[in-house]
Amino acid sequence: MISREMIISYLTEYSAIEEIFRTYYEQDGKVNSFYDMEKKYAFFMKEGSRFLQRKKELDEKYPKKILDLDNVDLDAWEKENVQKNMDHEIKKKNRVHFLHKEFFETDKNIFINKHIRFSPGEFHDHEFIEMCYIYRGKVDQFLRSKEGKAEKKETLNQGNLLIIPPGMQHKVNIYDDSMMINIVVNKYTFEKTFLGDIPQQSLLHQFFSEVLFSQESNAYVVFSGGNDEVLRDKLLDLMVAYLNETTYGARICDHYLSIFFLELLGQCKNVKLSSRLGKEGEQMTQILLYINHNYASISLEEVAEEFHYSKTYLNRIFKKHMGTTILKQIQDTRLQESCLLLKNTRMSVEDIALHVGYEDTSYFIELFKKKYKKTPLQYRNDID
Repeated sequence: MISREMIISYLTEYSAIEEIFRTYYEQDGKVNSFYDMEKKYAFFMKEGSRFLQRKKELDEKYPKKILDLDNVDLDAWEKENVQKNMDHEIKKKNRVHFLHKEFFETDKNIFINKHIRFSPGEFHDHEFIEMCYIYRGKVDQFLRSKEGKAEKKETLNQGNLLIIPPGMQHKVNIYDDSMMINIVVNKYTFEKTFLGDIPQQSLLHQFFSEVLFSQESNAYVVFSGGNDEVLRDKLLDLMVAYLNETTYGARICDHYLSIFFLELLGQCKNVKLSSRLGKEGEQMTQILLYINHNYASISLEEVAEEFHYSKTYLNRIFKKHMGTTILKQIQDTRLQESCLLLKNTRMSVEDIALHVGYEDTSYFIELFKKKYKKTPLQYRNDID
């Protein structure tokens, strides 16, 4: 049984491959020259036995599943043809494209690894969604548009989570003790766990769907400002489930990922969106999440004050980008939440009305019927 303590212990150590890269970087100062075959083999002739000893120590201390978090077959680094092929592909394409089948086993929806420190980063993209959680320190990610033209550096701090959509080129270099955990998921699992926790008809759901999956969009999303201890705790729960293979392991991992996302959406105060929407449009994400967190008790005045806009200007830019007003968005969010409560609880209509922000039950029923063409009780009975 792989424990949380065992994972935390491993994350404090340098793996054998990290020791190779770190020592080479300290001696040469240019880690990218590790792709020079002559330099590489001269280095292995001099230092190789020490790293093989390090590998043996880790093999004796940790289960193979934990060591696989580094996602490197150390023996392959000793095979010249493998490295030559890698050199050729990097020079030929200047990036690498990863396919779904290269990361996911047939019964798995999630792949987790630790980014190898001191390794030379190269631009790459993939068919799936990658989430990068900064477990410790600070990391610079470099991202390109899907056309491979514009390039941007995104500095991520401890506790930040970056979501990279399919097809977006990116690379990362870590040359210190900082640590990044990569969570790779297929599109279906992301929609089920992340988007599945946001009401499907909500603007927030539509917004994230368009941003992350639109062919025209060149967007990534950064979540920050949450409780790092809570998010790290949920990530470790996910990693324990991932590394301990059980009969229902894949489904358990999906549920832990969903819990992680719920904490992320509930905890993080800041969401940065890089896209064609511009600065004004990017702030719509913040406003949508703010409404999603506080729908039961907020007003137009409070939203305007929170984001330092006048009520008139806020409504204008919100309608420009989202096609609706702030008050209508608050109302829709309340009604969507009431549908979830009608479906998943036995709360009375009066209690649900109060929970979502309506003291007048009759007014709540009137709004609900206008939107869904049935009363709350009829809605619940139809589900039953």
